[in-house]
Amino acid sequence: MNPYSVCHQIVVVVSVLAVAACAETRDPASEAPVDPQAGQYKITLSGKGLLKHAGGDDDPETFCLTELNRDAFAHMLAENYYKLHPSCRVVRAPREGNAISGEIKCPVDPKMATGSNSFIYEGAVAPDSAKVEVRIKFDAKLKNGTAGEEVSNAQLKFAMKTYETMRFVIEATRMGECS
Repeated sequence: MNPYSVCHQIVVVVSVLAVAACAETRDPASEAPVDPQAGQYKITLSGKGLLKHAGGDDDPETFCLTELNRDAFAHMLAENYYKLHPSCRVVRAPREGNAISGEIKCPVDPKMATGSNSFIYEGAVAPDSAKVEVRIKFDAKLKNGTAGEEVSNAQLKFAMKTYETMRFVIEATRMGECS
């Protein structure tokens, strides 16, 4: 075995690790606050099919962001994209730098459960983009027999816990001026 090759490989590996250790990851909360620029944005959603608004096509949507709603844009993505029931209550956390977060609490059908369910979101804004990650938290307590005869409440609770592990990401990227 050629010792030069082994030494060369070690130097390369150590160099790569050193560069990776020095690489900065973005911490939106520590950044100076900016708002996305007004303009046309392409909006994409991960987790297709689940909770996506009515319409059903897979093409990304576009949105014309105006000067009037720039500061609330990332919140609007989470709060409006899922077309939640009007009785849902929105609580926005204070913004930290370019990091945003909030919670949307929605009452449940009192015939089926008690309590509420929540959409909890966090994200970040930049001059030309916004990204929000949404997760669901089922806080409602199911009433006996809610699932019907075919599905037990235990199976329904298991499905609900599975949904809680999913994350839905909404991204908006500026494409230029509004058309």
